[in-house]
Amino acid sequence: MTPSSKAEDAFWAGNFRTITGEPFYALQFYVPNEKAAQTLKFGGMVWNEANQPVGSYWEDATLIEVKSGSRSDKAFDRSIALPPGSYRGSFGLFPASGGAAVVTASSNFKLESHPNEFGVSPLILANTLTPLTRRPAATDPFVFGMEKPIKVEPKADRKFAKEDSLWYFYAVSNPAPAAGATPVPAPATTPGATATAPAEPKPRIMTRISVQRDGKDAFQPLTSPAELQPLAAGYFASGSEIPLSSF
Repeated sequence: MTPSSKAEDAFWAGNFRTITGEPFYALQFYVPNEKAAQTLKFGGMVWNEANQPVGSYWEDATLIEVKSGSRSDKAFDRSIALPPGSYRGSFGLFPASGGAAVVTASSNFKLESHPNEFGVSPLILANTLTPLTRRPAATDPFVFGMEKPIKVEPKADRKFAKEDSLWYFYAVSNPAPAAGATPVPAPATTPGATATAPAEPKPRIMTRISVQRDGKDAFQPLTSPAELQPLAAGYFASGSEIPLSSF
């Protein structure tokens, strides 16, 4: 994945997967509020390795408000679902009334399907996590979980106010059980009841966290077990909050 964009605008994207393992590409344009006062359209084209167009997009751009300190900006999120393969995309936000693009970006990305292999999503940095009250579609961008979904809105500009919290978040596919782990015994059953199978042992992975402020470590790098929350069979999420007011 090699995204690029104009220096004054922010674009962030990465490869993700559905809870059943199908890959998709999720992108975000982060637009300063003063540039988002007008009605915008999202436009884009995607080509495959043979330089054949495989996707064309022109639609209303629904913007999301993103607050950071006293400032309020806008973000546009979109998923691109295509078969596994290598692709090149060109995207932008345009005034609905016509005229030059407000922001543009291009990217190369590769979608791979390895439903049974270990994998880690791109690390999302955010200042807000929002529980959703509706069941999401399988490829909704930056939404994790189906029964209790949560939206993790990336901060594509990577700028955080001191009063913000910095959340880091990622998803893990098919982590191995902890070494030597044994299945958790099933609860006792009443006489005559059907016995339930033991619960699968909880997987264990380690994370290393380092935060820098002005190019220097804000604290000693921390290595600790990740707190994995199940999203589906073989699919977990993890993350934590770092209050920036403490630095």
